[in-house]
Amino acid sequence: MASLGARTARILAGSLLTGCVFGGNPTPSGQTELQHYEHKGLSFAYPSSWHAQRYEFVSTFFAALVYLSNQPMRPPCTTTTNDQETSISCGRPVRELQPGGIVAWWGAGGMPTWRFQDQSGSPMRVSGRAAKISISSPGTCQDIGASESITVIVQRPRIPDNYFAFTACLKGPDIEVLEHQARAVIDSTVLPR
Repeated sequence: MASLGARTARILAGSLLTGCVFGGNPTPSGQTELQHYEHKGLSFAYPSSWHAQRYEFVSTFFAALVYLSNQPMRPPCTTTTNDQETSISCGRPVRELQPGGIVAWWGAGGMPTWRFQDQSGSPMRVSGRAAKISISSPGTCQDIGASESITVIVQRPRIPDNYFAFTACLKGPDIEVLEHQARAVIDSTVLPR
């Protein structure tokens, strides 16, 4: 993981400018145009230049709740059936990030041995809950050409071996703008109970 020093400090400070950094189309009053997502207790604001998409994707230990991107997406899972068996293969809803591209998602996961205190990252709060943020270059998103990956893990106090997670894959140029947009989504998020 890359150091979380000055760059993370800039991202965290940038979240104070949420209304200025979304990058959507300005309205006549000068405010940035935002979309609002809400489904089953999860809600957040995101730039109007992005789109949100739900795909049914559930694995043994993780379920994707919603995907976001500023470029076209495809279903992340494909099903293959041969004579005697069916297999499902899942990846990301974007095969390759274009310059200035971002793909992000909220998901829920858990497993019997998972513990919040064992997770790496800098402490923060999301939807009033303890969370940790990690930023790496290129990180876990390098398979789709990302310059940077942001991961946020959010504690679920009522179910201690479960968590919510936000992942964003970003490709330059203008990484700092994309970082601020991703952080503004995180800061506006309300998570299910």
